[in-house]
Amino acid sequence: MPTPPPSGPAPLGDTPPPARPAPPARPAPPARRAPRSRRRALALLVATGLGLVGVVMLLVAWVSVGVRTVGAGADAAPGTCLAAYEAREGGATVRFGIVPARAVCAWDVDGVRRETVVAAAPTGVVVGGLVLLVGGAAGTLAAALPARAGRPARAAAGGAPARAADAP
Repeated sequence: MPTPPPSGPAPLGDTPPPARPAPPARPAPPARRAPRSRRRALALLVATGLGLVGVVMLLVAWVSVGVRTVGAGADAAPGTCLAAYEAREGGATVRFGIVPARAVCAWDVDGVRRETVVAAAPTGVVVGGLVLLVGGAAGTLAAALPARAGRPARAAAGGAPARAADAP
């Protein structure tokens, strides 16, 4: 016959320790991004730099045309197109071209429409700036886009082995 449990207080040595509260749940560690290759980072840096050089070239060309036009208008000799434009006579107009970057003053002289180039930037500078701008923007987009999925298959096809650093 089994013995019944003792009634009353338990002896001092047999007391279980008080229950500890459960430790707070730790947040999951932040997800790590896949490492980018140094080659892609360098391509991104170079492409962005070329695009910025193109923007600066275009700004300098177009702003210089505008400044030279304003300066020529202030020093315009009487009887010239810019003098007629300042006096708002003879249907004189000044228009600005983007490529080539230039300011052209047009006016009517004895019923004949005449045009005079007031200021111009070299066409090569403007075209070069546009090429750098467009090429830099395209290169930046290409370097920033994720790598194609077919890259690891290159090693199986007999090419150079894929490295972990080249992964997107």
